[in-house]
Amino acid sequence: MIVATSFLLVLGPLSLTLALRIPPNPCPDVFSYNRVSFGKEVFGRVQIPYDGASKLNLHLNASFAGSFERPNNVQIKLTTPPNPATSGSTKKLLYNVYFPYQDVIPRITLIRYNGKVFCAGPQEPLVSGTAGVTNTWTSHQYFFFNDRGAAQNEAEPPIESEIDAANLDQDKLVPVGADSELDLKSNGKEGECGIASTAIVPLVLGGEELSDGVFPWLVAMFVVKGNGYEYKCTANLISDRHVVTAARCVQYYKVRIVKTEDILLVFGKADVGRWATNGAITREASDVRTHPEYDQGGAHGDVCVITLNNAVEFSRNIAPVCLWTGEETLDKVVGDDGSVAGWGVSSDAKRSVSPNANFVSVPIVATDQCLFSNLTYATITSDMTFCAGRRDGKGPCIGDSGAGFVLNRHGKFYLRGLASLTLSDEGGHCDLRNFAVFCDVARCKDWILSAMRKYS
Repeated sequence: MIVATSFLLVLGPLSLTLALRIPPNPCPDVFSYNRVSFGKEVFGRVQIPYDGASKLNLHLNASFAGSFERPNNVQIKLTTPPNPATSGSTKKLLYNVYFPYQDVIPRITLIRYNGKVFCAGPQEPLVSGTAGVTNTWTSHQYFFFNDRGAAQNEAEPPIESEIDAANLDQDKLVPVGADSELDLKSNGKEGECGIASTAIVPLVLGGEELSDGVFPWLVAMFVVKGNGYEYKCTANLISDRHVVTAARCVQYYKVRIVKTEDILLVFGKADVGRWATNGAITREASDVRTHPEYDQGGAHGDVCVITLNNAVEFSRNIAPVCLWTGEETLDKVVGDDGSVAGWGVSSDAKRSVSPNANFVSVPIVATDQCLFSNLTYATITSDMTFCAGRRDGKGPCIGDSGAGFVLNRHGKFYLRGLASLTLSDEGGHCDLRNFAVFCDVARCKDWILSAMRKYS
């Protein structure tokens, strides 16, 4: 079906005839509010200069005035997909944006295409006495195959197979607070992060048990329940004052469900079944920050930085993992095996967390492979997530939220992702015949570092 662009009218004075409030537009050069002639439905249009890529990823944030439980039904449609044979002649990409409600038109707060921000603006203001503000996000992914049989971004430089250890930025590898320095003298590796024990068993659900110190950055997060504590999530030590876990461990949509003072973090022990009597190191939380773009309905922005009330002293069993450094693009790590460790269920039939941490090795898979494997992934993934797994029944499950996905680079482990979501079968069990979805730490690293510096 051919749609003539003359049928599209930019809203301005027309907004009065529609009796709708059209929010301020932060970037009229790339975005406009429109409606079909003689129609009532308002939609948005995005115009982005085409960069010649064969993988197109458009991400859009929006802010609604009011409280909505499920605002993430904003839909994006690419109306001018490039033709592989004539993509060089394409000058602009045109996207239509369809809103879930017509009585409340959202304000656009971010438009990002292939990692570049084209538009940014403030969210809807919070007005006293109103129902509040709801923020949401959505993304659209499109690719085509070139004459070499693969979808590639010709604008990107050649992909290197390994990170060059000689050129690693140590300030980025070892994230610390403004007034602290890492000290790993007891490990014999002063100033280093990501050093794991060599006694790693070759193999979370279907994994193998860990012993103390194998992954010394592993942290068990407990929360107050009654007169005691209950295991909640897996977390990861990234400095002597900070751990990182999944936002869903402390927040439901925009509502905080765990109080800062109710959090207890246990360090240095793979077996946390008797942490209170086995000499484990514990700390309370002094501050909790979740990513501003987090939405319960997907893995986008599913990251949380927790600041400890007191710094921990590093030892053989307690040491930080390195934050990811180098390129953010997934192309460079697709197919690489990463380790995921946590205290999630060891047998999904039992549906109870394991007292001993388990870990499993799973590969990162290409985004298009993940999306084509199950339609559900289109609603829970974004440009800030990745999929991983072998679809063999092994992987993160209930209780593994926040578990780190770490990649070994030249003998050091780097945190690339955080376990967020798995699909479920008809019985409500983890369906690891499908891929697991992780929040991509590489895409959130700037926010993580900012939170660490501000709340050290």
